[in-house]
Amino acid sequence: TFNSFVVKGSGKVGIGTTSPASARGIAGSTLHISHGTDAALRITDTGGSDFEISAETITSMGTVDATDLAVISNNTERMRIKSDGKLGIGTSAPSVLVHLKSDAAKLRVEETGGSYGELEAGGSGLHIKAKSGGYITLKPNDTEAVRILSSGDVLIGQTSQTGYGFAQK
Repeated sequence: TFNSFVVKGSGKVGIGTTSPASARGIAGSTLHISHGTDAALRITDTGGSDFEISAETITSMGTVDATDLAVISNNTERMRIKSDGKLGIGTSAPSVLVHLKSDAAKLRVEETGGSYGELEAGGSGLHIKAKSGGYITLKPNDTEAVRILSSGDVLIGQTSQTGYGFAQK
């Protein structure tokens, strides 16, 4: 027979299982919580820190107090959002708004058409890369001032090459 709710003499509670492995055991493929337009699952530890998954006007997941939110895969922390909003990938202590840390820290920005650029910290420098055949531009005040071509030529104040090497308007 199937028991939907069991309280063992040891104090363990089982939902969908007759032998809960911990203080509260739930077996089955879905836990359904329904309450109008503000259903939520909140988990609180004895120290008072809360984690909540809710489905109100938007679906959200996170802490409801000044606690960091960590994302873990393969039993290793991969990403952390600090309570002050800083995002760390590869670090649990981000010092700026977005902080990447790894042996080969690289940020790729890619269009759906396949064009991309990369920013990479490695060795003793910072590397800016453009997809093969592409170019890199510097645009202060949203106006192109410098263009570095894949050939290594540098254009200053112009967007097309009239000669070879270094060009200036």
